[in-house]
Amino acid sequence: MIIKILNKVSLAPTVVLCSLFFLLLGGCGSTSNKDAIVIDPKQLPTKEADKSVDKPQFPKNVAMLPFKNSTKNEEASRAVRRTMFNHFAAKNYYSLHMQEVDRRLGLANISPSQTMSKKEIKQVADVLGVDGLIIGEVINYDKIFAGIYAQVSVGVKLQFVAKDGRIIWQGKEVIRKHEGGISASPVSMILQVVASAMHIQDINLFRAADEMGRKVVNKIPEPKRLSIGLMQNIKRVVHDGTARHLRYGDVLTIAIEGTPGQKGYARIQGLPVVPLIEGEPGFYNGELAVPADVDMNGVVVTGILEDDQGRRGEKIATTGYLFIDNTPPEPINNLKVNGRNGKVNLSWQSSNNEDIDFFEILSASTANGPFEVLASTRDNHFEQTGLDNFVDKYYQIVTLDKAGNRSKKVVGSARPVPDPRFLTAKAVGQLIPVKLSGINILTAAGGPYLIQDKVELTPDGVLLVEPNSEIKLTLAGQIIVHGELKIFGNTTKPVIVSGRDGMEFGTFVNLDSTKPVLIKGVEIKRGGVPIIINSGKPYIDEVKIFSSSYNAFEIKGSSQPVISNSLVQGGQGGVAIISENARPRIENNQFINNGPVHIYCSSPYLIKATGNSWQQPDISSPAALLKSEGCTFELE
Repeated sequence: MIIKILNKVSLAPTVVLCSLFFLLLGGCGSTSNKDAIVIDPKQLPTKEADKSVDKPQFPKNVAMLPFKNSTKNEEASRAVRRTMFNHFAAKNYYSLHMQEVDRRLGLANISPSQTMSKKEIKQVADVLGVDGLIIGEVINYDKIFAGIYAQVSVGVKLQFVAKDGRIIWQGKEVIRKHEGGISASPVSMILQVVASAMHIQDINLFRAADEMGRKVVNKIPEPKRLSIGLMQNIKRVVHDGTARHLRYGDVLTIAIEGTPGQKGYARIQGLPVVPLIEGEPGFYNGELAVPADVDMNGVVVTGILEDDQGRRGEKIATTGYLFIDNTPPEPINNLKVNGRNGKVNLSWQSSNNEDIDFFEILSASTANGPFEVLASTRDNHFEQTGLDNFVDKYYQIVTLDKAGNRSKKVVGSARPVPDPRFLTAKAVGQLIPVKLSGINILTAAGGPYLIQDKVELTPDGVLLVEPNSEIKLTLAGQIIVHGELKIFGNTTKPVIVSGRDGMEFGTFVNLDSTKPVLIKGVEIKRGGVPIIINSGKPYIDEVKIFSSSYNAFEIKGSSQPVISNSLVQGGQGGVAIISENARPRIENNQFINNGPVHIYCSSPYLIKATGNSWQQPDISSPAALLKSEGCTFELE
């Protein structure tokens, strides 16, 4: 059975009367700079005052506000405020717990300043339900290296004000300590538990802050005892669950510093009593293995010491509330996984649960895994980049709460594609029809495809071709392109174009379109004139053309193609014929053993043909492989 407990801290927690005294590092010397204690003269007793009433009139319920941090150390305000609260909780006031102070201020959207007016002080006090405020500013929290030793410095300014604006007390304390070795004393060990729970990085600064807190709080005036009946024999109670959410398998450490020779234990509502064993005199500690059937949200830990006569003292742990969470969070919903060019975008929705800590994203290359952690995020979206197109990716999304509980996994998959229309395109049958309109796709799994007659790709048509697709043509077959053609082969997974039954064919594509045309990663074998270009600006890259009966390319009209990073080998009629007003760029290609002339050109324009490798037996100069009737070539 799951036990759900919400234990709110009363505005009047257990009364504690003892000032805190701590043994710190044995070998450390210290000096102190102090201002005089200031008492509002209006609070002093007068002859006319009722002598039965203590003066000044002290608040009963007190809240310690967040401290202003005037140092460069990000830990300063919370570390010093924590130690000050630990010590102040031992005085004769009902202290509202720090976490409850922060929670109420957050709900009211209030950020108190150090210079509040009386009206603002009253407003803050009313929100917190108290009649007194501690306002603090951290003015030192530093470590200074001087020669062979380090000096730590901690300082604070405090003001204790009543709800009506009266100053009960104000003062300043700065303590400087020469840092020595790390003490193994019981007090130092308790401070280490507190510092670890708060994730404080420098334990020596925290120890100095603790000593300063004791000195300052001892100066703050307090009323006579507010209540009697409990033996006040506890200096402090701490646990290491601060800022953590525990779950089954975790261990909670609890410690008390108090009167030696007592029976010690801790009480947590809804859980068994935790025995605490006295080690060093006056120092008690114990552990609780977190059970599997309990959930707790904001419960206090109470330390108890009891003597042989049954008299006991109680004190709540000032290190913070206890959170135990054994309930997994809800899984995400509405997962969307979309492939894009070299990347995958993931987005999802989640419950509006403040307990959610982050989302863990795992990925794999197959549906059955193995899955490995890809990323953790607190956002409801993620993008994985640097992926290979046309390679499926599989994902699992898991929600983790602050205790580390994991939700059920939600799975999804996507394929990165260079054009999002791949996701919605219509698959073409193996016998390609004579007319293609709309968005069409040829896939590696759907082939081999046969082009038996002339196929028209209409002006409103789109043909997308995956890597590893295979296309075969008859002698009469070709694709006449008036629309948009995009072939996405690559060097390892080329699109293969050849004749049916190993025969020769005439033309693969006849390009007559001003729309985008990309022919990439294609291997063409035994064509007549495989690629004819009449118009537009097609981009031809990483294409390999072997053993053409005539030229690999016929470039004419006013077309302006770019042919790059390609190979033409064994063409009987050469590489290309350029005519009319064509103006191609032919760069960074390899031309090997092609016809008597590699390029014949009659266009009136300058033809850029730089970065190419021209290889022909007994030919020493590329110029010998170029024939021009009106055009000029740029070869360098």
